[in-house]
Amino acid sequence: MTRRAVLGTGALAALGLAGAGTGLWPGGPRADYATSVNETREIMLADGSRVLLNASSALAVDFSPATRRLTLIGGQALFTVTPDATRPFIVGAADGWTRAVGTQFDVDIRREATVVTVLEGQVSVGVQGPLPAVTLLANETVRYGAGTLGHPTAIDAAHATSWRRGKLIFDRRPLADVVGELQRHTRTRLVIASGSVGALEVTGVFDLNDPLSVLDTIEQTLPVRVVRLPFVSLIL
Repeated sequence: MTRRAVLGTGALAALGLAGAGTGLWPGGPRADYATSVNETREIMLADGSRVLLNASSALAVDFSPATRRLTLIGGQALFTVTPDATRPFIVGAADGWTRAVGTQFDVDIRREATVVTVLEGQVSVGVQGPLPAVTLLANETVRYGAGTLGHPTAIDAAHATSWRRGKLIFDRRPLADVVGELQRHTRTRLVIASGSVGALEVTGVFDLNDPLSVLDTIEQTLPVRVVRLPFVSLIL
């Protein structure tokens, strides 16, 4: 049975994912695999491919004799694909898809766009609608949204996927992006007061063992104030 539905990352984090394998999402599709807050999980698929699921993420798998289809329902995942020229490996996420034969790539559903990053090999990335797909090579990334598809740009893929090593590495990333990343790793709700604050840039290397320490650094280096309340932190 093919499964197709999407929940935003923020909604998933707010639900506090139960990561004990399969489960029905409230108001959403059935996930074959899921992780909770600040949990990662490695999954071995039937074809020998591997998936590393980031925190607050969910994945549905639908393999057939002709294709290998997966749906990243929310969150982020790193895919290491076993080569099979007769069965393409296709990951649907939000409004688009990524197609590979044998490679390693990362798919990240963010609040404002979905980001695909290639570590090894190459993939094709496309969106629903008339736009032609683009090809990504190793150390390239692309962003897409509803009916939009960007151009491939060069990136340090190891830095972009530092979460798999227990780190978060930001190089002039907008604060809104940083908060989205942090939200996967804490049950404290993080709220940015205004869009202008969210545009401030963050640079640094942080340890996921203490994700909220990032807020201390943000308060020390940016013109913002963090108000810590029970279960909520406001960035003003």
